[in-house]
Amino acid sequence: MRRLTKRIVSISALLISLGGIVPVSIHAAATEVKPEIWKFATIAPKGIGLGNSIRSILIPAIEEGSEHTIQIDVYWGGVMGDEADYQQKMRLGQIQGTGISGMAATIFCPEMSILELPFMFKSWEEVDYIKKVMREDFEKLHEKYGYKLAAWNDQGFDQFYSTKYALDTLEQFGKAKFGSWYGKVEEKFLETLGANPIPVGVAEAVPAMRQGVADSMIGPAFYIVATQMYPEVKYVNPINVRYSPAVILIGLDRWNALDDRYKKRFFEQQADIEAKIAINLRSDNDKCLNAIIKYGAKESHLSPENEKVMKEKAKTTWDYFAGKLYSRELLDKLLGHLDSFRKERDK
Repeated sequence: MRRLTKRIVSISALLISLGGIVPVSIHAAATEVKPEIWKFATIAPKGIGLGNSIRSILIPAIEEGSEHTIQIDVYWGGVMGDEADYQQKMRLGQIQGTGISGMAATIFCPEMSILELPFMFKSWEEVDYIKKVMREDFEKLHEKYGYKLAAWNDQGFDQFYSTKYALDTLEQFGKAKFGSWYGKVEEKFLETLGANPIPVGVAEAVPAMRQGVADSMIGPAFYIVATQMYPEVKYVNPINVRYSPAVILIGLDRWNALDDRYKKRFFEQQADIEAKIAINLRSDNDKCLNAIIKYGAKESHLSPENEKVMKEKAKTTWDYFAGKLYSRELLDKLLGHLDSFRKERDK
């Protein structure tokens, strides 16, 4: 494995989300204290997603907030393995932090599955509200597994893509072969639609589509663009199937050992930085979806009747996984917050 050039960054750099972790060199002021080295791994490729946000939003924050006591070696593009590998590497102390996608977020904290249930969220406003009112819940859940939830960003809303079917009727879902890379919830959801889920790893999803092993998938627009799958996508149903988070995790032991001054500075700027990054990421996803359609993918839509049936089927997965991946109490709390938000919004 080729080791990337070491770059000096501060703890604030751990706010980098799935869209891309770019090693950045910050010229530290002279100090007599040798910086502590942290290794940070991600599958995010260079220049995809949040590269511009890193330079324009994160770097100024790093320069102002860092005392250069931490040196982080960033390994991007999966050079330290896939996201499932990162959990073991963190447990062994081989890496101290990671930036992971929505699918991998459920490996580190199974309860994150509740955020990714099909059709749970209707809008970004709902996502932002839940981030605000339930952040402490998810921070405590991560701490239970030994991680600090340093940043909660967004992978995006995912859509249906196919090389063969328009996926504008429920009957077509029954014919489609979905390359399913997102885990148990996605597989169960597809089964409720009568579709045929074919479990694949995230790295195998696109090859499966190209080789005809699968002809359809659920995913974010930026993934279709980043993997250069868009020339082979014939149809896109732009319905927002699910919300997917992207999170930055730090080993809890390393986080607890940090000087309280650094923690304070981190939290002072955390919300503002996350909000700015979210604006950029959501805009990038919209641009990618428009680009896929502009390139030639035909946009298709379910009828109101079919959409209603699909969403009713999707809700059966919510109850199915209660007590398995997340508690009934957590599900009721999430639904209660969403119900309150919608009632207040609709006044």
